[in-house]
Amino acid sequence: MNPDPSELEPTGSSRQVESTAHSSQGVAWTAVGRIAAGFGLLMVVLFTVLPNSYGQMVRWPWVAVWQLGFLSFGLWGLLQLRAQQSLRGLGNGLDWVAGLGLLSLVLSALFASYVQPAVWYVVMACGYAAMLYSLNQWFSSSETGAQTGTEIDIGAQTGAGASSQRQRLLELMGGLGILTSLESLILWWPIRETLQDGDALVNPMPLGHHNLTAGYLGLVLAVVLALGVQRRDHWRWAWLSGGGLVGTALIVTGSRGGILGLLALAVAAALVSILSHSGKHRWRVIGFSGLMLVGAIGFALSSPRAQRMVSAPLSGGLDGNIVFRFVTIQTGLRLWQTSPVTGIGPGNTFRLYDLYHPIEAGQTASNVQQMHCTPVHLLAELGLLGFGVYLLWIVLLARLWGRLWARLHQGPIANLERAQRDLWQLYGIGGGLLIYIVSSLTDFQLENIPISSLLVALTVMLASLGRQYLPADSAIGRFIPQPRQRLVNLVVIGGLLVMLLVWLPVTQAMYLGQQAVANFRRNDLQGFYSQWSKAGQLVPWDPYYDFQLAAYLQLLRNGITNDDALKQDLNRIAIQYMGYAVQTAPNDAFFNEYLGRLILDQNPKRAVESLTRAVQLQPLTPLTYYHLGQAELASGQRERAVAAYALESFVNPGVLTAPVWSSSAQAALYPAVLEQSLNLHEQFLAGLPPARNATAPSSGQVAAAATYNPIYQDWVLLRWFNQRPLGEIDLNRLNPTAHALLLLDAGKTAEALRVLEQVPPELELGAKLLRAWSNPKRYGQELAAYPEDNREQVLASLQIRDLRLWLRSIDTRSARGLGDIGYFGYRNTTGMTDVPLPLYFNSCVLVEQLQLFPTSQAFQDFPAYARFVVAAQAELLGIGRPAPV
Repeated sequence: MNPDPSELEPTGSSRQVESTAHSSQGVAWTAVGRIAAGFGLLMVVLFTVLPNSYGQMVRWPWVAVWQLGFLSFGLWGLLQLRAQQSLRGLGNGLDWVAGLGLLSLVLSALFASYVQPAVWYVVMACGYAAMLYSLNQWFSSSETGAQTGTEIDIGAQTGAGASSQRQRLLELMGGLGILTSLESLILWWPIRETLQDGDALVNPMPLGHHNLTAGYLGLVLAVVLALGVQRRDHWRWAWLSGGGLVGTALIVTGSRGGILGLLALAVAAALVSILSHSGKHRWRVIGFSGLMLVGAIGFALSSPRAQRMVSAPLSGGLDGNIVFRFVTIQTGLRLWQTSPVTGIGPGNTFRLYDLYHPIEAGQTASNVQQMHCTPVHLLAELGLLGFGVYLLWIVLLARLWGRLWARLHQGPIANLERAQRDLWQLYGIGGGLLIYIVSSLTDFQLENIPISSLLVALTVMLASLGRQYLPADSAIGRFIPQPRQRLVNLVVIGGLLVMLLVWLPVTQAMYLGQQAVANFRRNDLQGFYSQWSKAGQLVPWDPYYDFQLAAYLQLLRNGITNDDALKQDLNRIAIQYMGYAVQTAPNDAFFNEYLGRLILDQNPKRAVESLTRAVQLQPLTPLTYYHLGQAELASGQRERAVAAYALESFVNPGVLTAPVWSSSAQAALYPAVLEQSLNLHEQFLAGLPPARNATAPSSGQVAAAATYNPIYQDWVLLRWFNQRPLGEIDLNRLNPTAHALLLLDAGKTAEALRVLEQVPPELELGAKLLRAWSNPKRYGQELAAYPEDNREQVLASLQIRDLRLWLRSIDTRSARGLGDIGYFGYRNTTGMTDVPLPLYFNSCVLVEQLQLFPTSQAFQDFPAYARFVVAAQAELLGIGRPAPV
């Protein structure tokens, strides 16, 4: 007997119990979701106010904090999906662009030269995607009635919940921005003198770099100003004062990109104001807008770096930072050409950059990790596919903003109070995005958590406004139907698991590295070695751990004085791990040079290989040719050693004044090296056009004195130091200290002193030294402010009356190294920040302080110099341009 179907239906009481159970479960999941959202928000706030957050985010424990924050956003989104049973889209075509963006990242990573770093960045982008859609889901839950109603009803009378949510979030962003600006100025003030860039101040606090801080402040500036103008109560002036504080902090950063963004906002605000008015009001607005633009320009030009950016072209040259960006853009385009469609892969720039860095640029913008231009960086790393997504995203956001602006100015809607508030929300959102898009033309900052989180939040709020006021265009992609919801949930869970699996070994390695460093400081060397080597084994694709281990072992070795066997063991292990680092990153010039110097005494032939690779990648780096010469000499290649030493003396002429040539195996080679060096200088000078031969730039800018010619000065002083006939010398082509030196040597003291009265600030120390030598009793007191380390030696040396002997009388151990290698390049700040190269070189203190020999640093915009070095390198040593490894 079949049961009655009605008997199978749940009774009223059973339905009530089931409903209560679902309700209780929903409340529990909602509470968990709020906790997850709160932790994600706390993570963003923490990395906004945390000093040096850009460096802290790649070390333990902070690396785990932001990873848990992104996972929390993902969990929040998943729980919202469970409660709402539908995934809400951004609408207005933005979901398609988000999907294409993810696809371009994945394809670029799959075809990347170095896949593992690319995967790391793809997973980080997935974290921002989780934030994007979780936040969007939260806004969507309060958007009701947006699909029906009259023209006034649509958006203006509905969506009150979404409008309030946007307002609260904007106020949170604005308040945090004001707090961060205050923190920035407080942290900057006590150390401002140590943060100078030439004659200008910069402020990296708190994000860790002045461009990053400016990028963040630019995003919040328009938001804070919009919140102020929007209000009609006593909070109005509080917000506007906060906007002034944010603007001041932005100017103090010294970021040119931030200043350009500020000017773009002023221009946009003027245009929008003019277009929003008509008739007689428009003329008043035009006048006010003109005054606003003048004020904005004056405010921007209060920054010395902005003044320098304007004054350099007016004086006939280019600011060094503009030249720097020209070089990075050129390098980025070269990298893009190697893989036009999918790019070289996210995070691959630093590992390939030196291969494609233009020779003509010399040392300008070498060994960098980004193109300092967001469009070019994305083009290089993601190819045409990723670059197209970037452009499409901007176009869609601009189109959506424009349509919303027109909609909120329509008829009855424009007169509604809530619509007025939403209009100012639109202004704040659009202004923040505009400032950032303009400033990002001078820098790439999308891996910075506070900046990208703000970009996500502003995008979501703009999409929310679009759904509220343009509902017809938001229907497609608004939600995924319930039958497919289980699949969506599984995809989200799978994505979170993949993120966890990719992040876990990197985070564990940073944890072990931190513990290892603590052991090193406690002199627990066994514990240090064990944990650091385990950290490297967890991420074998990352050369940072092998390199740092070699550097730490060298540091230990240098401190041992009475155990040769231990020193040899440490050196052997250091060589082993440095070899691993070079295998993982063969195109890193610094790694190759480090290995070459490290192994020079044990295996000079292998040192020749590493140092050859280093000069191929960076042919103008001081002392690299010198150590290549050392390796060639130890390998029995005398002629090649002479050629390498001669190239070094062309790049770094002061090397020929060093004490090493008078008391070592190189002494017998000195005459041949000098002769070949002078020949190189003469060949170069003879090949210059007359105008260029008479004028050369200094320090990347056009020299103040049109006759300043560093190469000519190098040639003259090399001959003078070695008592070669000078012939007819044009003293006006030398810098003031070199000019005065030759006058003093000729006994023309009075004339030399007159020359020294006109030295630029950067040569003031050299002028004091020469005056003191010319008359110790009269001018010796000028050296009272001389650095204390060598002051007594210098004062005693004034008794030496032979100029050449005096200049060579004091030598010091100089060590070249690389700073912030983990901060920017390999994105890991667990180990040493500044790593010196092995093998010290003793140089003459007085020669350096008088700046007698301008080196390749003076030729940042002098392509002929760099081309000549590379041609000479190929002719003398058979070393051509590098090929990818």
